Amino acid sequence: MPKVELVEVQENISILEALRVMNLAARGGGPTGIVVVVDKDRALRGVMTDGDVRRALTSGVALDAPVSGVMVKNPIFVRAGLDPVEMMRVMLAQVKASGRIRDTKVDQLLVVDEASRPVDVVGLVDLVRESDSRFRTVCVVGMGFVGLTLAVSLAECGFLVRGIEKNPDIRARLRAGEPHFHEVGLPPLLRHHVGKETLVIADGFQAGAADVYIVTVGTPVGADHQPRLDDVRAAAADIGACLKKGDLVVLRSTVPVGTCREVVAPILSETSGLKVGVDYSLAFAPERTVEGRALEECRTIPQIIGGIDESSVRRAASLFTNLTATVVRVSSLEAAEMAKLVNNTYRDFRFSFSNELALACDPMNIDVVEVIQAANEGYPRDPVPLPSPGVGGPCLTKDPHIFAASAAKFGATATLAQAGRRVHERMPIHMADKIRRFLQRSGKDPRTCRLFILGLAFKGEPETSDIRDSPAVDLIRHEKGQWQQIVAYDAIVSDADFRQLGIGRATREDGFAGADVAVVMNNHQSLKQIDLFKVLPTMRGPAFFLDGWKVFSRRDVESVAGITYGNLSQG
Repeated sequence: MPKVELVEVQENISILEALRVMNLAARGGGPTGIVVVVDKDRALRGVMTDGDVRRALTSGVALDAPVSGVMVKNPIFVRAGLDPVEMMRVMLAQVKASGRIRDTKVDQLLVVDEASRPVDVVGLVDLVRESDSRFRTVCVVGMGFVGLTLAVSLAECGFLVRGIEKNPDIRARLRAGEPHFHEVGLPPLLRHHVGKETLVIADGFQAGAADVYIVTVGTPVGADHQPRLDDVRAAAADIGACLKKGDLVVLRSTVPVGTCREVVAPILSETSGLKVGVDYSLAFAPERTVEGRALEECRTIPQIIGGIDESSVRRAASLFTNLTATVVRVSSLEAAEMAKLVNNTYRDFRFSFSNELALACDPMNIDVVEVIQAANEGYPRDPVPLPSPGVGGPCLTKDPHIFAASAAKFGATATLAQAGRRVHERMPIHMADKIRRFLQRSGKDPRTCRLFILGLAFKGEPETSDIRDSPAVDLIRHEKGQWQQIVAYDAIVSDADFRQLGIGRATREDGFAGADVAVVMNNHQSLKQIDLFKVLPTMRGPAFFLDGWKVFSRRDVESVAGITYGNLSQG
């Protein structure tokens, strides 16, 4: 129940009964020293404070008199959805517009919805503190792709940021101002803020060192497609051990619906001994940035926020409005958790239609890209995205499974989301099958052949060094040990990742030399700079050029003697 409902009374209630409500509300964690007078529709009629009661009694008013006779009928209030700074501005404007000095100072502020129903009571001290959030310390838990870019962005906004990273090698690199992944614009910002100590990279928590905690740890899915929340639980326990009254905890990791309320809040409260929504605030504000443009999108993508109560939403909004001008408040933690899953699950499913279309066009020898471009041309509704050799990365590969797990938990189904995932997981096998059919037609044995893969990262635009759940990696693992040699080119993937995969690194030109098959597995801009007429003749013909992203022209490729062109649905 919202805390404000603990102090709601009707106009005909007696002053004595209202005092009893006031006392019970305080014991239950509600607002203290105030009752809110509403009508039968819960619309605001006035307020009565303990100070109003004292003044009434000294004037001879009886305790059995109705509150309507002593309440303040034109209380100061603000509309829900404002950040603390705007609340302060509106409150001060109302006081000034009243044209008189009030009998008592404004120390509690009512928040009402569009129907004038009370939704919260805000202490003025808390409001001042929240409106000053820019000067508070934020602890970001997890310095991965999400956490590090957020930490640097917050430091740019003027916050003091403490970044928690458990991996000692990554921690050492970050302290030296060197990111452990590729992100446009990140290196100079990291060096700047680490050097100024506006961003401190730490290996653990420090009691009282932060006012806001943002959890950005990973939430992988297992082989059973069920989400693993071990890191979220560990982060909540660590935060709970140093949580103090007045702190704000924000979960940003992608989680099943209900995780904040059912998993995170109990751990925080049990570990800290504090009560959620009373002693500390809890919100969910999902990460929505795309790798390769994370710093830009941290400042431009609207932030979705749900909270355990109205105060938690307001406090989280106050924090994130320093990053972006648009904050989307939703009615609950669960609504915010679901909104995150909706974005990625829907994107993944849209892409799966395109890939299924490619699979259907292949036996018909129809160019699926030509079909999609023709279908989209001049058609004003629902453009179909282009297909790919598979949709990878750490988000789209797991979020549909988390969505499905959330649905199953409440007895619902996620048939389309799961079917879409199966289509994507088939695509690298589809590529391998096309390669195998070419080799069989050409009388070649892969054990005496060289395979050249162009693009290892899970996507090329916007560029990233991330190979997690990459279709290219899936293809390599499927083909590993069956070829005499597998080499690859990628513009920015690290040497360590090449070593981990156990394949050779080649330049764009050298990779073609002596190769029997070349496969385009992402759409990085650097691939468009390849001089086909120079490199294709160096392949060991008859050779196969399989263009999974249709970066190149069939006419150009097959103009070179001994080279066969193929794409997702032809060749």
